[in-house]
Amino acid sequence: MLPADASDGHPKMNRRSFLLATGAALTGRAFEDNGERASQHRLPVTDSHYERVKSYIEEVPVADYHWASSQAYDRFHDIKYGIRIHWGIYSVPAYQNEWYPRNMYIKDSKEYKHHIETYGNQNKFGYKDFIPMFKAQNFDAHKWIELFKNAGAKYIVPVAEHHDGFAMYNTALSRWNSVQMGPKRDIVGELEAESRKANLFSSQSLRSHLTTLYV
Repeated sequence: MLPADASDGHPKMNRRSFLLATGAALTGRAFEDNGERASQHRLPVTDSHYERVKSYIEEVPVADYHWASSQAYDRFHDIKYGIRIHWGIYSVPAYQNEWYPRNMYIKDSKEYKHHIETYGNQNKFGYKDFIPMFKAQNFDAHKWIELFKNAGAKYIVPVAEHHDGFAMYNTALSRWNSVQMGPKRDIVGELEAESRKANLFSSQSLRSHLTTLYV
């Protein structure tokens, strides 16, 4: 896990099948709440949701995701040391762990109590209110990759989208992403571009399969 200032700075499965399997249309619903917990009411993926995601994915050339091929994953057998990066909206409160956006709504949890003491009641200041505070103004993808290379890393795996549903990349599937909100930058895209220049193998981790735990 990469230590960073809070406010600054796949098995054989391709991206298409992953998005279809996880119902990516639910992405971002965690931010739609007004502070009231709704985890007891999981929302079904309707036919309209599925068709919307399916039609979008089918427009994207498979060749764009050649790095997700089985041949690319075979490289992990030869490169043993890499850097995994957890960095997102949850880095603003920077309390406990990256499950803060879920636990802050669970009554009597440490995060729940901490949130009220630090930011006020969840009805007044919810998880979505952290987004403008996540500015990443000191983020420099080139310097990050340089640091990783100097440390001897052979690959990086940034979390492109955690369980909170906030994408750290540009996407048309949801407005809850780092290009339209927060830092207004494609964090994962910048890291990917710099890692290729440095010949550093790069993959991404998508955790959105558990986004429904938040809604």
